Amino acid sequence: MSEKELRALIDLSSKAIGDLFYKDGHIIPMWHAIDDKGREHLLPSTLQDKDTTVAFVRALFEIMHVKRYVFIDEAWMLSTQMPQEAEVKEIHKRGIANHPERIEIVLFSGEDSEWGQLMAHRRIERPPGKRAYLGPLQFPDGGKLMRAEGRMVGLLPAQGAKQ
Repeated sequence: MSEKELRALIDLSSKAIGDLFYKDGHIIPMWHAIDDKGREHLLPSTLQDKDTTVAFVRALFEIMHVKRYVFIDEAWMLSTQMPQEAEVKEIHKRGIANHPERIEIVLFSGEDSEWGQLMAHRRIERPPGKRAYLGPLQFPDGGKLMRAEGRMVGLLPAQGAKQ
Protein backbone atom coordinates (compact mmCIF):
# COMPACT_ATOMS: atom_id res chain seq x y z
CA MET A 1 0.00 0.00 0.00
CA SER A 2 1.22 3.44 -0.76
CA GLU A 3 0.56 7.13 -0.98
CA LYS A 4 -0.41 6.59 -4.63
CA GLU A 5 -3.15 4.11 -3.65
CA LEU A 6 -4.47 6.39 -0.92
CA ARG A 7 -4.57 9.32 -3.35
CA ALA A 8 -6.40 7.13 -5.86
CA LEU A 9 -9.01 6.24 -3.23
CA ILE A 10 -9.47 9.93 -2.36
CA ASP A 11 -9.82 10.75 -6.09
CA LEU A 12 -12.39 7.99 -6.57
CA SER A 13 -14.33 9.11 -3.48
CA SER A 14 -14.18 12.73 -4.67
CA LYS A 15 -15.66 11.91 -8.08
CA ALA A 16 -18.51 9.88 -6.58
CA ILE A 17 -19.29 12.52 -3.94
CA GLY A 18 -19.24 15.31 -6.54
CA ASP A 19 -22.07 13.62 -8.44
CA LEU A 20 -24.02 12.89 -5.25
CA PHE A 21 -23.56 16.44 -3.93
CA TYR A 22 -24.67 17.97 -7.22
CA LYS A 23 -27.80 15.82 -7.17
CA ASP A 24 -28.77 16.37 -3.51
CA GLY A 25 -26.98 19.60 -2.47
CA HIS A 26 -25.52 17.89 0.61
CA ILE A 27 -23.99 14.63 1.80
CA ILE A 28 -24.09 12.57 4.97
CA PRO A 29 -20.83 11.59 6.69
CA MET A 30 -19.46 8.31 5.35
CA TRP A 31 -16.44 6.08 5.06
CA HIS A 32 -15.15 4.56 1.81
CA ALA A 33 -13.06 1.59 2.94
CA ILE A 34 -10.86 -1.04 1.29
CA ASP A 35 -10.28 -4.36 3.04
CA ASP A 36 -7.24 -6.65 2.88
CA LYS A 37 -8.71 -8.47 -0.16
CA GLY A 38 -9.20 -5.21 -2.09
CA ARG A 39 -12.98 -5.16 -1.68
CA GLU A 40 -14.66 -1.75 -1.38
CA HIS A 41 -17.17 -0.91 1.35
CA LEU A 42 -19.25 2.26 1.70
CA LEU A 43 -20.38 2.94 5.26
CA PRO A 44 -22.81 5.83 5.76
CA SER A 45 -22.99 7.35 9.23
CA THR A 46 -26.56 6.86 10.40
CA LEU A 47 -26.04 7.15 14.14
CA GLN A 48 -26.53 10.52 15.84
CA ASP A 49 -23.93 10.07 18.59
CA LYS A 50 -20.38 10.57 17.28
CA ASP A 51 -18.71 8.51 20.02
CA THR A 52 -21.01 5.55 19.34
CA THR A 53 -20.45 5.92 15.60
CA VAL A 54 -16.67 5.92 15.97
CA ALA A 55 -16.73 2.87 18.27
CA PHE A 56 -18.95 1.05 15.78
CA VAL A 57 -16.78 1.95 12.76
CA ARG A 58 -13.55 1.06 14.59
CA ALA A 59 -14.96 -2.39 15.49
CA LEU A 60 -16.33 -2.91 11.98
CA PHE A 61 -12.99 -1.97 10.41
CA GLU A 62 -11.27 -4.57 12.59
CA ILE A 63 -13.78 -7.30 11.72
CA MET A 64 -13.61 -6.42 8.01
CA HIS A 65 -9.79 -6.18 8.01
CA VAL A 66 -9.87 -2.66 6.55
CA LYS A 67 -6.45 -1.49 5.37
CA ARG A 68 -7.32 1.88 3.87
CA TYR A 69 -10.23 4.29 4.15
CA VAL A 70 -11.41 7.80 3.42
CA PHE A 71 -13.75 9.61 5.81
CA ILE A 72 -15.98 12.06 3.90
CA ASP A 73 -18.00 14.85 5.49
CA GLU A 74 -19.02 18.47 5.12
CA ALA A 75 -17.00 20.89 7.24
CA TRP A 76 -15.97 24.51 7.76
CA MET A 77 -12.46 25.72 6.98
CA LEU A 78 -10.78 29.12 7.16
CA SER A 79 -9.87 30.60 3.79
CA THR A 80 -7.08 32.74 5.28
CA GLN A 81 -3.50 32.07 6.25
CA MET A 82 -2.79 30.74 9.72
CA PRO A 83 -4.44 33.16 12.18
CA GLN A 84 -2.51 34.92 14.93
CA GLU A 85 -2.63 33.46 18.46
CA ALA A 86 -5.26 35.95 19.69
CA GLU A 87 -7.50 35.11 16.72
CA VAL A 88 -7.09 31.37 17.34
CA LYS A 89 -8.44 31.86 20.88
CA GLU A 90 -11.40 33.80 19.48
CA ILE A 91 -12.06 31.08 16.88
CA HIS A 92 -12.09 28.43 19.61
CA LYS A 93 -14.48 30.57 21.63
CA ARG A 94 -16.93 31.40 18.80
CA GLY A 95 -16.28 28.57 16.33
CA ILE A 96 -15.21 28.60 12.69
CA ALA A 97 -18.86 28.60 11.58
CA ASN A 98 -19.09 32.22 12.83
CA HIS A 99 -15.81 33.43 11.30
CA PRO A 100 -16.21 35.89 8.37
CA GLU A 101 -13.53 34.12 6.30
CA ARG A 102 -14.91 30.61 6.63
CA ILE A 103 -15.65 28.45 3.65
CA GLU A 104 -17.74 25.30 3.36
CA ILE A 105 -15.94 22.21 2.17
CA VAL A 106 -16.33 18.52 1.70
CA LEU A 107 -13.41 16.99 3.60
CA PHE A 108 -11.64 13.80 2.54
CA SER A 109 -9.56 12.39 5.40
CA GLY A 110 -7.70 9.29 4.25
CA GLU A 111 -5.67 6.77 6.18
CA ASP A 112 -3.60 3.80 5.05
CA SER A 113 -2.45 1.15 7.55
CA GLU A 114 1.09 1.12 6.16
CA TRP A 115 1.59 4.58 4.74
CA GLY A 116 -0.17 7.14 6.95
CA GLN A 117 -2.72 9.93 6.60
CA LEU A 118 -3.62 12.29 3.78
CA MET A 119 -6.26 15.03 3.63
CA ALA A 120 -7.94 16.81 0.76
CA HIS A 121 -11.03 18.93 0.29
CA ARG A 122 -13.43 20.34 -2.27
CA ARG A 123 -14.95 23.77 -1.71
CA ILE A 124 -18.75 23.93 -1.67
CA GLU A 125 -19.96 26.59 -4.08
CA ARG A 126 -23.48 27.95 -3.55
CA PRO A 127 -24.19 30.49 -6.31
CA PRO A 128 -27.36 32.52 -5.66
CA GLY A 129 -30.38 31.03 -7.41
CA LYS A 130 -28.40 28.05 -8.74
CA ARG A 131 -27.68 24.51 -7.70
CA ALA A 132 -24.79 24.00 -5.23
CA TYR A 133 -21.73 22.19 -6.55
CA LEU A 134 -18.21 21.24 -5.51
CA GLY A 135 -15.01 22.93 -6.66
CA PRO A 136 -11.92 20.96 -7.68
CA LEU A 137 -10.17 18.52 -5.35
CA GLN A 138 -7.30 20.18 -3.45
CA PHE A 139 -4.55 18.64 -1.37
CA PRO A 140 -3.27 21.19 1.21
CA ASP A 141 0.53 21.62 1.14
CA GLY A 142 0.70 19.43 -1.95
CA GLY A 143 -0.66 16.45 -0.04
CA LYS A 144 2.29 15.88 2.27
CA LEU A 145 2.08 13.09 4.82
CA MET A 146 0.36 14.49 7.85
CA ARG A 147 -0.63 13.60 11.35
CA ALA A 148 -4.16 14.48 12.37
CA GLU A 149 -5.88 13.79 15.66
CA GLY A 150 -9.50 13.52 16.62
CA ARG A 151 -12.25 10.98 17.00
CA MET A 152 -12.75 10.49 13.23
CA VAL A 153 -9.11 9.56 12.48
CA GLY A 154 -6.92 6.66 13.55
CA LEU A 155 -9.72 4.12 13.11
CA LEU A 156 -7.65 1.31 11.62
CA PRO A 157 -6.72 -1.69 13.75
CA ALA A 158 -3.31 -1.38 15.39
CA GLN A 159 -0.49 -3.01 13.45
CA GLY A 160 0.28 -6.42 14.84
CA ALA A 161 -3.21 -6.85 16.30
CA LYS A 162 -4.86 -10.25 15.95
CA GLN A 163 -6.67 -10.61 12.65
